[in-house]
Amino acid sequence: MFLDIPLLLKFKSSRMHNVRVYVLGGAQYSLDLISNAKKQAANPNEIFLKIYPHDFQGQAGVGFDFYLANFKFTAEVKMAFGFINLLKYEDNLFASSVQSLKSKNLIISFFIE
Repeated sequence: MFLDIPLLLKFKSSRMHNVRVYVLGGAQYSLDLISNAKKQAANPNEIFLKIYPHDFQGQAGVGFDFYLANFKFTAEVKMAFGFINLLKYEDNLFASSVQSLKSKNLIISFFIE
């Protein structure tokens, strides 16, 4: 479960035949509410990767506004790329075999106004 705080800029085209295209880009802060970075293993033989809760991402995307008789329908596709290494390094087999762990998200959104 994540708490996301985006800051995006949207550049819209002019409306043609009840359709408008736009591109957007910006940054986003994400907080992983169920991060296991501070969790201790209940069993000493249990090994798992620990992930930091804070992430900062860059976003870019494209969207389409469709103006219908009674409402506006919007379809949007965004890609988010994390800048911060989320992996908490520990001395175990799994953490030492991974050099870097960064988020990469594909976000598909539909809006009805």
